[in-house]
Amino acid sequence: MSFALFLDPMNPNDFLALALSAPLETIRESYGIQSAASFWISVVLISFGVIGLCQGRVRNE
Repeated sequence: MSFALFLDPMNPNDFLALALSAPLETIRESYGIQSAASFWISVVLISFGVIGLCQGRVRNE
């Protein structure tokens, strides 16, 4: 995720603000489709990992 933010032509703070306010606007040609796609893929993978950890913890208790 950090690598995607580093490669994005926007300022990382501006990109994160845009991702929170209008997520679909991050995948535009002017913002860099590849870096935005890798950012969102990493967000999905991290989310699945956190969900998996939480489910594993609940099942073990």
